[in-house]
Amino acid sequence: MPVARGHGVDARSAFVVGVTGVVIALVVGAFMLYLSSRDDIQVRLGDDTFRDLDAESSAEEIAARGPLTFLDLAGGNRDIFVQHLGDDPATGWVAFDVRPAGEARECALVWQPDEQHFVDNGECSAVLVFPADGEGLPQYPATVDDGGNVVIDLNAAQRDTTTTQPTTQSQGS
Repeated sequence: MPVARGHGVDARSAFVVGVTGVVIALVVGAFMLYLSSRDDIQVRLGDDTFRDLDAESSAEEIAARGPLTFLDLAGGNRDIFVQHLGDDPATGWVAFDVRPAGEARECALVWQPDEQHFVDNGECSAVLVFPADGEGLPQYPATVDDGGNVVIDLNAAQRDTTTTQPTTQSQGS
């Protein structure tokens, strides 16, 4: 009984496909090396601003229970307090780190409502006391947008090379 012959791959076709694959891989690899050597490329994994707080309800919450704390779940480097000072929810917003620069993550400040200041939690390298506005701690600009949301610019210091620390003054919209 005769057996049908299938199409075989000849050596020339296999060689062309193989060389084409190698050339494509080399071009992609060279392009990736070129991109990785450039200084103007920035990796952006998320928003530059934190804006999930309604100014009015957050101001009421802070007045009743103290500053809001937000933990940095991604990297653990920017745990922040959000504080509102004054009676107008459109102004008086400040945001700052929960620990002084250079301290380990275990060192966190604790709000003392009776004294209206922050103190260390006992895990810091020294006894620490900071005022209600977080003066002396790394600051993040906080404003209120047209929609009534608090906007905290977590990356202002990286974009602003003309100053060493961003302003903490809030401005209404």
